[in-house]
Amino acid sequence: MKFLIAFGFILLIVVLFITTYVLNNRTEKPDIDIDIEGCGGCHNINCGHHPTHLTNKEAK
Repeated sequence: MKFLIAFGFILLIVVLFITTYVLNNRTEKPDIDIDIEGCGGCHNINCGHHPTHLTNKEAK
C-alpha cells in the first residue's frame, strides 16, 4: 500500500511538471518594451540583461 501512495505522489509531481511546462511554452511573450538602460542592476551578473550576456551582434 505504501508503494502505491509513493508511486501516486511521484506520478502527480511528474504530471504537474509536464502540465506547467506545456502551459509555459504556450504563453506568448508580452509586447512590452522595457527600457533597461540605467536600471542600476549591472552589478548583478545573473541578470539576463547584463553586458556579459550580450552576443557580438547585440553589442554592436
